[in-house]
Amino acid sequence: MRFKIADEEFGEIAKELFDEHKHKLNLMVDPSRVLFLRSEKKKKNAYAYCKVIRGEYEFLTNKRFFIVIVSENFDALTTDKERKYVILHELKHLYYDDEKGTYALLKHSLQDFHQLLVNPSWNLELITE
Repeated sequence: MRFKIADEEFGEIAKELFDEHKHKLNLMVDPSRVLFLRSEKKKKNAYAYCKVIRGEYEFLTNKRFFIVIVSENFDALTTDKERKYVILHELKHLYYDDEKGTYALLKHSLQDFHQLLVNPSWNLELITE
């Protein structure tokens, strides 16, 4: 699988979304700890997905997560709102345990994602420009 670094393309947008919604959505990981990548390979019809950086890769970077943008699917989105929502959704997956100093991913559970599931129109209002 081929990846291309995409920090310049997505880092600033992610930071803006994080700063605007971190308290309301309980976002836990600043995008400066995320390495954004693009991939040409499809992954289960996903627009994007995230992974924790583990093992020897932890020593190579101060980043703790990858967010991989699946180019073919993501680029098919027709509005900036939809693209921002995908990035916001991926940021919601990122978790940091202050007490243990560990990083993990939140799954798609109603408990963890309830703020994003409460009201679809509110979700889009979150990212209105």
